[in-house]
Parts: sequence; structure tokens; C-alpha cells
Amino acid sequence: MKRIIRLALLCSILINAVLLYRVFDLGVMTTYGMDEIHYRNRQASELKKLLPLLLKSTSQEQVLLAAKQADLEVINKSGEGTYVGTILFTYSGGKVMAVDLQ
Repeated sequence: MKRIIRLALLCSILINAVLLYRVFDLGVMTTYGMDEIHYRNRQASELKKLLPLLLKSTSQEQVLLAAKQADLEVINKSGEGTYVGTILFTYSGGKVMAVDLQ
């Protein structure tokens, strides 16, 4: 009888541990999901600021000027391109070749 009670207690503890892990895992996944949504919304708002200024122009200088006018942070990465806010612009011959939202 004691053996059955110990086995039931052990099973109960293991099941509770698994359920507790699932609750914490769900919380972590929800947190990362919310962070990703916030990041994408930030990118979209930065694009909304930049695109009207870039419609007629696509040179590197014009991207930098538009970023300055939109009051966005600019980080130049040699060989990689230019980050304007969280958006990566890559250039070829001084002209925008690609825009990467990552």
C-alpha cells in the first residue's frame, strides 16, 4: 500500500513539474512574441517616416539626408551598409540596392 502511495506521489510531483515548466515556457514565448511585435511596429513607423522622403530619391546621400530630416539614428557599417533606425540599406555605386527589415 505504501508503495502505491509513493508511486502516486512521485507521478503527481513529476506531472506538476511538467505543467509548471509549460506555464513558464508559455510566459517566455509570449514575452518574446510581444518583443518581436514591438520591434516590427517600430520598423513600420520608421518606414512611414522615411518613405515619403525617399520616393523621388535613392542615392546614399539622399537616404542619409532623409534620415536626418526624419530624426532617425544612422549607423554606417563598412561592407554591410547603413542602418537607419532598425532598417538596413545596402548600396551599390552610391545607389540603394536593397532594404532589409531583418
